[in-house]
Amino acid sequence: MVVMDIADLVRREGSRVYSASAEEGIYHSMLCGLTVSYGRGGVVRAMKAHDIDLTIRLNQAVVEQDDGIERKSPVKTLVSIQYIAGNDAVLAAWHRHLCAYRQSMRSASRENFAA
Repeated sequence: MVVMDIADLVRREGSRVYSASAEEGIYHSMLCGLTVSYGRGGVVRAMKAHDIDLTIRLNQAVVEQDDGIERKSPVKTLVSIQYIAGNDAVLAAWHRHLCAYRQSMRSASRENFAA
């Protein structure tokens, strides 16, 4: 899902800031104006920017094993999002922007090694 890809990219490439709130284990990572909040264990909780604000809830569901498909895990993660501001189109635009950023950083990195 796009939300998880964005959260992973921002966690890897962004600047990390730990919260001073009472909740332990909360941190935020920022990249290109998008802030993603994570809970304990790196579980994504929210995303916010000037044009988007959403909360994210992750749940696990048991995968049916009788369908003949071999799976790595007996559970799957279900992602539900609630938009406070923005919509699917804005989220998709952020995904395209961050993927282009990641690609430009990889290209720049390869050019530095080749020189």
